[in-house]
Amino acid sequence: MLGIETALRFDPAKLQHDLAIAKRFQFGTHPLKYHDGSWSVINLIYGGGEKIYPHRGKYGYGDKPPEKTEVLEVCPYSNEVIETIGARVLMARVSALPPGGRILRHYDPVESIDFGELRLHIPVVTH
Repeated sequence: MLGIETALRFDPAKLQHDLAIAKRFQFGTHPLKYHDGSWSVINLIYGGGEKIYPHRGKYGYGDKPPEKTEVLEVCPYSNEVIETIGARVLMARVSALPPGGRILRHYDPVESIDFGELRLHIPVVTH
């Protein structure tokens, strides 16, 4: 497991290559109301291996144990990045927000260090 002092560094070109592969799949609109309707996501790891994020189960991770999706199976560098984390991963996904799109201010009580969980964002393309 990585220590807090460990710097995480990933190859942007490889992440962008995997993003291009992931975009071949149909993304779904994020099911929660924390956005203006333009936020789309596709799962890399989710309960039962579901690709489209349904926010199901007690905390939104699904009703089944987390599994790699078919998207992650064809995104080898993303798989490597996730394995580098060295921790149990309940969910991993690619999020997309088009220019002008808005994600509203919100708090995710489950993915909080206060509850022993960590959410890690890795920007791949941004302005």
